[in-house]
Amino acid sequence: MKQNENMTTMKIPMDPRNNKIPMITNEMKKCCIGEFNWSEEDAYYDDLGEVHDRTVIHTVPWDLCKTIYKTMAKIAIASQELNLEKNGK
Repeated sequence: MKQNENMTTMKIPMDPRNNKIPMITNEMKKCCIGEFNWSEEDAYYDDLGEVHDRTVIHTVPWDLCKTIYKTMAKIAIASQELNLEKNGK
């Protein structure tokens, strides 16, 4: 896939305590916590044996969001490093 020549990239902020781990900022948490959901149809039986339909909404836990972000950021960093090596920079 050809990269868009007008596309710019932003440096991924790294945790100052461990420069190998992408940093999660308070602003990231504030903007993203509770934002990722999915819903499932979940029929259930009541005490009389009647079936009721309902939709259950699940929220992705914040710890999972952090894990996903850190994993993706590490892949992006590795990809950038590989591209620099390929281009001889």
